[in-house]
Amino acid sequence: MAECLAWRDLSHKELAHIFDDSETPSDVRRHLGEAMKLNDGSICSEILLDLHYGSLYFAQEQGFSLEKMSAFVSIVKAIHDQAIGMRLTVERSWETAKNLFLLHSVQRPPFSIGLFTFGDLQEITRYVLNT
Repeated sequence: MAECLAWRDLSHKELAHIFDDSETPSDVRRHLGEAMKLNDGSICSEILLDLHYGSLYFAQEQGFSLEKMSAFVSIVKAIHDQAIGMRLTVERSWETAKNLFLLHSVQRPPFSIGLFTFGDLQEITRYVLNT
């Protein structure tokens, strides 16, 4: 059975708080850092916050729903965590990315969930390969 990553790292309530209570990009970063527990001021936390902020910004630009935003940020986080933790090559990281996005793009319960459309995947692929 596939694990859906929507809501794993960012809940509906946290995303609503990020967007409703933020007036500036700095506010978004601060709220996102709190939600992702990346507010300790370390350089590693700042780098990860940049990654997640960029992912969230991309998802917002694409007009993703809160559920898609949450899933996208969590997938990017999972790819990064696996790439760092397992010291994956670029090729293996890309395989991980393709598998995770495929699991969230085809409606075949309980094996996968059709959250992202083909059009979403095209834009996501461009973003992921260039980021």
